[in-house]
Amino acid sequence: MSDDNQGQSIDFSSKFALVKQKEKRSKRIYEVMCEIATEIVAPSKKKKKDDAELTVAPKQGLLIAYGKFDRNNNVVDGMVQMKSVKSEQDVICWIQDEKIKEYLISKSENADGAIIVNHDGLVLASNIYLRVDYPTVELEEETATRHLTAMSFSKRDDVIATFTLSEETSKVRMYVDGKRQELFDPTIPIIDSELIK
Repeated sequence: MSDDNQGQSIDFSSKFALVKQKEKRSKRIYEVMCEIATEIVAPSKKKKKDDAELTVAPKQGLLIAYGKFDRNNNVVDGMVQMKSVKSEQDVICWIQDEKIKEYLISKSENADGAIIVNHDGLVLASNIYLRVDYPTVELEEETATRHLTAMSFSKRDDVIATFTLSEETSKVRMYVDGKRQELFDPTIPIIDSELIK
């Protein structure tokens, strides 16, 4: 090491700030999906006067891919638009927006394809077919195609995390590097307002 470089320090604060922002956005996506799951299950918990359960809310599912999707000629490898979506009808929003929950609920009612969120928090598209590059990942009980796709897609280098809202159980899962990192079951009471891991 030369004498010119001695005593100098390297500032990694901008890198750490970027990591914190990505973690914050991942947490925001996960929390909003948990809120949606809780609202889906809530009507089924209400009782009529005669203690007969009310009809369960309609089944809703979601798959969100969150990552650094640098576009090359407006195409991202491994993703295909499932159906034509007019830009005026497909509202573009940010994960930080207050209306993100309303947007995700509207998308969950159709439940076709994935919602793509870029690393900066911008929702890029919906109704996207994601290629499954790792079809042999081991699935958990109560999971199916949406979860296989999420687990497989989360192994990509450009993906930070994927998130699923199960159409069958309303459970929310977060996957990183092909493994489930978080699980929220809206039918289990939350202790101390913390999400269940």
